[in-house]
Amino acid sequence: MKKILSLFIVALLAIAFVSCKKDYTCKCNYTSTYSIYGYDYLTDTIVVTGTNTKTSTTEKTFNNSKKKAESDCKSEGYSTVDEDGNTEKMDCTIQ
Repeated sequence: MKKILSLFIVALLAIAFVSCKKDYTCKCNYTSTYSIYGYDYLTDTIVVTGTNTKTSTTEKTFNNSKKKAESDCKSEGYSTVDEDGNTEKMDCTIQ
C-alpha cells in the first residue's frame, strides 16, 4: 500500500512539473543608430550630417516555466555604444 501511495505521489508531482512548462513568446525589438559623416570643405573637417536608424522585431519561443522563460528572454537583450557614439540595443520581453 505504501508503494502504491508513493508511486501515486510521484506521478502527481511529475504531472504538476510538466504542466508548469508551457510556451512563452519572447519578443525582441532591435534598434541601431549610426552617425552619417560628411566632409566640410570650408572648415576642412569631418562632420556629422545625420543619423541612420534601423529597427526590427524578432520573436522566439521558450518552453519553460514562466520565471525561467522571463529570465531566458531578458538575457537575449543587450545594449552597446561604440567609441563614435553609435548604438545597438535589443530589448526583449515575454508577451
